[in-house]
Amino acid sequence: MYYQHIKHILSLLFFFLTLNVSSQNLIPNTGFEQNGQPYCADWYSVCGGLIDCDTIHAACGSNIILNNPPDSLLGNWSLHVRGSFPTSGGAYSYASGINGTYVYQLKFLMNTEVFIGEIYMGAVKNRHLIEPNFLTDYGQPWTEYTLLDTITTTAPDSIGVLLTAGIGDFCICDVY
Repeated sequence: MYYQHIKHILSLLFFFLTLNVSSQNLIPNTGFEQNGQPYCADWYSVCGGLIDCDTIHAACGSNIILNNPPDSLLGNWSLHVRGSFPTSGGAYSYASGINGTYVYQLKFLMNTEVFIGEIYMGAVKNRHLIEPNFLTDYGQPWTEYTLLDTITTTAPDSIGVLLTAGIGDFCICDVY
């Protein structure tokens, strides 16, 4: 299946995300897939509300597409996040109910062959990431990354992960 996109589009593909504290995965939906089908539970659009698991149209700059790392045993579906100006598409997830200071590890696979991708991790207070740790990359095929950070939270804080595509003005044709 081919997708044709005109301008203000950025291809940033995320496939596998884990946020660990004491070897416990805190992100409920780590792979955007369940039983071989697109699965978007526990991921929210930067425009508000749950991500629509649409595989054709990108609501608020994000949709699910059939794309995965070569030779992957993790599944076939990825989150496609697009950038634009002045705002960027994006998605976020969070883990709540954790109080104290802990070292968190976020592992993920990301494909930024088309342009740029950004991922942020940090404490969420009043619906805002506070002093997040982040990674920005561009022009890379599927690559595994790890973010480590010491984060302190108190009730009602949570730990958040934000995926965004940054700013770009270009055309992508035949993304599949």
